[in-house]
Amino acid sequence: MAAGVASLPAAGRVPVAGGGEWRLRAACRGEDPELFFPPGREDGPGWGARARAVCRRCAVRRDCLAYALAAPEEGVWGGLPPAGRESLLRRAKGDVARAVELAAAGRAR
Repeated sequence: MAAGVASLPAAGRVPVAGGGEWRLRAACRGEDPELFFPPGREDGPGWGARARAVCRRCAVRRDCLAYALAAPEEGVWGGLPPAGRESLLRRAKGDVARAVELAAAGRAR
């Protein structure tokens, strides 16, 4: 089982393991958690593309990304996989708020 999956609520609920009212408005509500946490496929080609598409239409993407940057999580959060979030946080010199702004400005890779 992928890290973070054990703490997921039942399928069909927002895949998070902590507070935040933003979760109630997340576009991923009702989506299959394996879309965001695919067991054993984290490094495969195209991994996370469908999850990122859900994130692109999400009204609380910035809140989700901030959560994952502050409390590192496995899977796609705020439209970025772990490696993308790590890179973004390095470019922001560890400043979560700055990293979220870089992502919002389209400078997340």
